[in-house]
Amino acid sequence: MVPSASIAPFVESIAPAGYGPLPGDVEHVLPFTVTWTGSMTCAEKDQVFTGSLDVVADGVVVAHKRVRIRVPACRWHHAVEMVCGLEPSGPEREKCQTVVDGRYATAVTIYNPTNCTVRIEKRFVPLVVGDRVVREPKVGKPRKLPAVDLAPGEATMDDCCSLRDADLPTGGTLLLGVLDIIADQPLEVTAIHTSTGPSRGSGSGSGRGESESEHGAQRVTGTAIHTRPVKPRRE
Repeated sequence: MVPSASIAPFVESIAPAGYGPLPGDVEHVLPFTVTWTGSMTCAEKDQVFTGSLDVVADGVVVAHKRVRIRVPACRWHHAVEMVCGLEPSGPEREKCQTVVDGRYATAVTIYNPTNCTVRIEKRFVPLVVGDRVVREPKVGKPRKLPAVDLAPGEATMDDCCSLRDADLPTGGTLLLGVLDIIADQPLEVTAIHTSTGPSRGSGSGSGRGESESEHGAQRVTGTAIHTRPVKPRRE
């Protein structure tokens, strides 16, 4: 079996390489296993390649199977880190903390600046859920969030409450992960992170230089708001 030239770049292997010699006066059922590979770079629009898998005997094509391959257009990924919930202070804290003690919230604004309606898909990969931490060599698995269509000039937002659609806690439990916003056009995405240091209890503090009283209570509680644009990545 041989692929035609138009689809050959997508064929990694064909096994077995061939059969024979075979008698010509009987019918033969000859199975082949074709392993495909995605070797084509995406483009602005979908690409379609047509061809065939040809069965060749003594230099002559005796049978063929038509093949149609579609390479989807490139998509834009906007990856945003999200931190939500409470990391409580206490007398028995680990020396190694993923985030310092405090309360956290994240809001992600999504604006469509283009002249066409954009279909948006979203997935969230949780890395910290309470006491469960995904740290190398462990890996997190993506969870889908509801898709949305944004018309020209429209905007929407995802925040910590949105993560309930991924069956994740949205209350006091600390939640940290990566939100990937996927669209067929680049969007204007902004991440807004808010953090507040602990106001009571003993612990290591909020990381902002507050001092502790003799009873372990924080004298100063600071609130920080950090806003940053999210640069899209095309692939």
